Amino acid sequence: MSSKLQRRLARFAGQDSARPESTKKPAKIAALQRKLDRLVVDGRRGLRFRETPEPSTALARLLRDAPALRELAPEDRHRALPGKRQSTPHGELHFVRQWLEPAHHHGRAPVEPARTASADLIARLALDRAFEDVDPQHMLLIDTETTGLSTGAGTLPFLVGVGFFEDASLCIEQMLLTQRSDEPALLRCLAERIESASCLVSYNGKSFDWPLLRSRFVLNRVPVPPLPPHLDLLHCARRAFKRRLASMRLVEMEREILGMVREHDVGGAEIPSIYLTFLRSGIPGRLDGVIEHNGHDLIALAAFLAEIVRRFSEVQRADDPLDHLSYAAIAERAGDGERATAFAHAAARGGGTRECSIDALLIAARVARRAKDYVRERACLEEALDHGDDARVFLALSKALEHRFKDFRLALNYAQRGTGETDDALQRRQARLERKLARAEANAAAPLLASSLGGAEMGEAVG
Repeated sequence: MSSKLQRRLARFAGQDSARPESTKKPAKIAALQRKLDRLVVDGRRGLRFRETPEPSTALARLLRDAPALRELAPEDRHRALPGKRQSTPHGELHFVRQWLEPAHHHGRAPVEPARTASADLIARLALDRAFEDVDPQHMLLIDTETTGLSTGAGTLPFLVGVGFFEDASLCIEQMLLTQRSDEPALLRCLAERIESASCLVSYNGKSFDWPLLRSRFVLNRVPVPPLPPHLDLLHCARRAFKRRLASMRLVEMEREILGMVREHDVGGAEIPSIYLTFLRSGIPGRLDGVIEHNGHDLIALAAFLAEIVRRFSEVQRADDPLDHLSYAAIAERAGDGERATAFAHAAARGGGTRECSIDALLIAARVARRAKDYVRERACLEEALDHGDDARVFLALSKALEHRFKDFRLALNYAQRGTGETDDALQRRQARLERKLARAEANAAAPLLASSLGGAEMGEAVG
């Protein structure tokens, strides 16, 4: 277009040299020149846009950066998409379903015991009494795969997997968005599952999965279903295993707690790119691996719940002393003194570190004090000192001897032994006990002084 305008300008310029000056042609030439300048400016602006695009959403940015079809490996081009598209009362949707036998194990942990897990123990592990009335038989496991790690409007949960028990078999049902227009149907089907569940079980679902899904309900103008009690197993995992394990990722829980190691698993960082390549090309590629990854997550939720309840139900001698210590701390917070004491003594006598044993016996002492068993409290604290000096133990013993046994001198002795730990509370208690003993000695000496003075007066009178 610009070359055509240039030729027209040249023709007009050549005509002007042979013809009389005209008032119309210079104006036309100026207009054409302005039009050419605008085209040049617009062309440069377009080039700048293509170099530094600014997509309005995260999804658009991921679509732009997703690998092209030509980059798919030959074996990925011919993979089939598992499952099938089905009609629902809310529209068509792609489903992938599988049923697990009652004897199915995930690693070394069986899955079926999650169905019969004690609601009381679940409530204590969750530190939430709302689970006391929950029927685990009707729990709903939930996990999502998304186009990003944000819970904002630009993140799409393209695969929503749920798990539920039918008799003794675990059913894994996954809903896949093969096209964006299916999202309202997916959300309505999910809402029906949630409304029929006794509780929701997830891993980091309180912080990520559910806030994201709730925002999608709102954006699609689908009513948000009322949420039953929500058990986030990440919180349970932190309370139970943070003393021993550095990472709380679900795959780490599988490896360390369930004895399950996934082979050829799709990494979480690859999942958005795999799905967005599918959207661009229509070819599944490695999407079957994403679906398998999501299915393993759901099965792991059931197995992990069953295993952590089993371990918390009674002391397992094979467990690590640090895990026993964590279970003791959970039971103490839940108000289960008997269970806390059992796990605390198992941790203290299980061959763990000095710090583990002292922490465990301090828990046992606190439980005994709340039960007003002061003799047992003192015995736990004195046993703790056998593992080494600790300012917390000296302080607790000093308090117990002062307030429960009224032995001020021995209480002062423990406070003095602990001051080498440079603990301010111990130093204040030592100073206070010294004043208290001085007053007690002065009060005890007063009657003796009075009696001796009285005897002297009587002797003078007789004389």
